[in-house]
Amino acid sequence: MKKVCMVSICYNSYGYAKKLVESVQASLQGQTQVHVDFVLSDNSTKTEVADYFDQAASTEFFQFHYLKNNNVGYFPGFYRGLTEVPAVAAQLADYDYVIVSNVDLEVDTSFFSQLAQADFAQDVGVIAPCILSRYSGGDINPQKLERPARRKLWLLSLLFRSPLLFRWYAAAYDVKAKRNCQQPKPVAQSPYVYSPHGSFIIFTKAYVAAGASLNYPRFLFGEELFVAEEAALHQLKIQHYPKVIVHDNEHASTSAESRRFICAEQVKSYQYLLSKYF
Repeated sequence: MKKVCMVSICYNSYGYAKKLVESVQASLQGQTQVHVDFVLSDNSTKTEVADYFDQAASTEFFQFHYLKNNNVGYFPGFYRGLTEVPAVAAQLADYDYVIVSNVDLEVDTSFFSQLAQADFAQDVGVIAPCILSRYSGGDINPQKLERPARRKLWLLSLLFRSPLLFRWYAAAYDVKAKRNCQQPKPVAQSPYVYSPHGSFIIFTKAYVAAGASLNYPRFLFGEELFVAEEAALHQLKIQHYPKVIVHDNEHASTSAESRRFICAEQVKSYQYLLSKYF
């Protein structure tokens, strides 16, 4: 049996979190190949969580864990979910897959059966699943095919210092995304990519065994580059695997945040990545 730990980070999005939990339970129905330890790592300022998860009953193949945090951020909430839940921390090295995700998505009914059947090379440390966006209509993975130049990251760190420039950049990015989703993606020459999309990342046992870090100490943004660089440092590959499907609603948490806050966190993340990896 495959053992999976899935840590999903919630920030005032209990409705989305409930749908995600239900989709995980639905995907596990009728199968005997996968057991999931599901951790809801809750960064929320609201308190009505009990009303939403009374029905998250444990079964032979599904164990629900709840962890309340301060608003520590995305990957910090993920890392707390791995280390502060005793039942998870005690067996972290034994999981076949460790997943980090936002809550504003749902796994496909075939998700766990496809993951159980998958056979990855021993040097694959990260899986980038098919993330079908309800916004663009296409797969938003892979996040990047090639490693970005240091100069580009440095320029972006300057751009995000100005909320006005960020607004222009975000508008231009949306236009480009809509245009790209109307055109077929080029066929990739290899399943291996530089980075996965950060909204849903699957780590293999090889990633943990190699000592690659899961502890990204920034509040938000840049997670994809962190994972890509950690994998590369430990001679591990990142594979895009479209047979494993996730349905994404996109940006339920960050869309409510102020532009100034988003810009400040982007700058901090770029500075950290530039100093450590580039």
